[in-house]
Amino acid sequence: MILFLLTFVQTIGKKLPWEVALPFVLNLVANLPFMPIFSGMRNVSLAAADFPIVWATIVGCVVAVGGTTVESLSLTGRTSFGCRLRLCCN
Repeated sequence: MILFLLTFVQTIGKKLPWEVALPFVLNLVANLPFMPIFSGMRNVSLAAADFPIVWATIVGCVVAVGGTTVESLSLTGRTSFGCRLRLCCN
């Protein structure tokens, strides 16, 4: 949730392009109906169809933030480490 919040704050502040925030918005849209479908409607097959969509948006979030530096995501512009947000830091 913190990364979601930071991404939206930085996008509104025009420090990040909207293309970075788009996968996060899509992830929220895909996550919202999952619990009502699974628990409320008890429709496992429909929830199973939503599950790959949620995971695809998670991958989209990782790819979107992949080229963004940690410094550009921090609110102060300073961090205690200088690695890039990737699946693993070099």
